[in-house]
Amino acid sequence: MHIMKKLQILLTGFLFATITLQGQQKHSKFFAELSGGASFALGKFGNKAYNGFNDADPSGNAKTGLAGQLSLGYYINESVGVLLLPGYSVHKTDHSRFEESIKANNANDPSYRLSMQTNKWKLIKLMAGGFFVTPLTGSSQLALVTKLTAGVCKTDLPGYSYSDIGRNGMYRSWTSQKRIPLPWTFCYQVSVGLKYKLKDHLHLLFDINSFNSTPSKERTFFSLPTSTIGGQPTTVQKNVKYKLAELNTLVGIGFDF
Repeated sequence: MHIMKKLQILLTGFLFATITLQGQQKHSKFFAELSGGASFALGKFGNKAYNGFNDADPSGNAKTGLAGQLSLGYYINESVGVLLLPGYSVHKTDHSRFEESIKANNANDPSYRLSMQTNKWKLIKLMAGGFFVTPLTGSSQLALVTKLTAGVCKTDLPGYSYSDIGRNGMYRSWTSQKRIPLPWTFCYQVSVGLKYKLKDHLHLLFDINSFNSTPSKERTFFSLPTSTIGGQPTTVQKNVKYKLAELNTLVGIGFDF
């Protein structure tokens, strides 16, 4: 009787473990996704304007760029889960308005020439959040995936350099401004995408997401004297906000495990 009782306990434990493993095999708990695509600068970030060095509400002058992200997720159940979402995006800058402003100051010199280079916006994103899956077919081969994440973003204000020649070669200058680091800042992202199951553990994905962050930096601005007689230039400190907004359209591949 004692042996039978032990055997019964062992059989019960084995059956429980088998049922548990079978349940896990039906639906993978973890997944990893890698995606990339176009990144469209929105709002002030993509606005092509230049209002001088003392602009306390600057435009980003960002062009359409590239974005990539890695998703590491865990299913709490078949519909809801949590995830980590590191990402990166890069945008060239449009310096045409800046160039026009400099040329306008030398419009009386027909020999004036200008050569300019500007650096890129590079955004590092570290986010976490949750997701919700809505099956669109009976077999769940195609599903709508909604993600909401938040975290921190790091970037630098792009630097620039230019050289100019004027007065028939008699005037030459070279100017540069190094990149200005901006602090780690809160960011958030809302995503809506489609997940298409290829086979057991492999799926394709298409994702559209809206990313936002507003880093700020204390900057020094110069104010010219109102009177040319005995007047001295003054400086003032202002907290300048840089509004970063993107619409990213990504395609990628995922693996469930």
